[in-house]
Amino acid sequence: MRQVLLFFCFTVLFACGVRNSSEPITSLRMNHDQILTPAELSKVTVRSASDYRKVLQQIDPADLSSLDAAKNIFLKSSSDSIVSDSMFVSFYDFYTRLADIYIESNEQVALQLANNKSHTLLSSNFASRGLKLVSDRELFSLARQNSYLLKEFGPRLSASFREYLTIASIEQDIPFQKYGKIVIPSDSLASRILTWENFMGRYPDFIELRLAQDEYTQYLGAYLSGTDNARAFNSNTSQLQDSLKLSLESFVLNNPESKSANLVKDYLEMLKGTNFNYTEKVDSFLLEKVYH
Repeated sequence: MRQVLLFFCFTVLFACGVRNSSEPITSLRMNHDQILTPAELSKVTVRSASDYRKVLQQIDPADLSSLDAAKNIFLKSSSDSIVSDSMFVSFYDFYTRLADIYIESNEQVALQLANNKSHTLLSSNFASRGLKLVSDRELFSLARQNSYLLKEFGPRLSASFREYLTIASIEQDIPFQKYGKIVIPSDSLASRILTWENFMGRYPDFIELRLAQDEYTQYLGAYLSGTDNARAFNSNTSQLQDSLKLSLESFVLNNPESKSANLVKDYLEMLKGTNFNYTEKVDSFLLEKVYH
């Protein structure tokens, strides 16, 4: 009878979430409606990417200090680069979510920004956690900084992830468009297309290949069709801009082994049939070959 009572008591305590927070998270029963306290988070250790995802589900995504906790738990873990890559994917998702909701979820911060108060202090606080305060027509948002991620997490990640963050941080420092206009030369845009094509060729099993594909697609689409305020076709004549036509032809000529160059070649062949005028064939080509 005594053994039965002990087993019953243990079961009740476990179901109520009573635990020693210094235990590895693998031994904890996770309650996704419960936010872990800073004291609990400081003692948590994880042994797998799955454990780390469970912990992140119990960290407040509207609290800036949550990024510190998430980073510290990551850095405390003992794992190889494969597991670290998987954990970093979870961190990046959490980091992105916090960046997206933080300002609108914190009324006091939103009021400070609206009243033009403490911008310097807030910017410094955000920067220390890898977030950049940006504004557009008095609307504020937080931009993730790849250089911060590379510095803080790079040593724990695989070569492919480090290279991804290296390329992304360099390109982030020199944006390719502003206010809907392409602000780098066509040749520079073409170079970025080749950079991502080559990256995906070297690392076809990259855990976040979709991110590399997204970078590639945005550059290729902008190169072929322009952007909202810098169209590839003249708004009056509907003809392909002469400077872009020359750049596309040069791209094909100088990169005969590139898949992207072959795609551009097909694009030029299609346009040749319309005397390089815009038609619905352009949209069909882009949807099938670029944005598929």
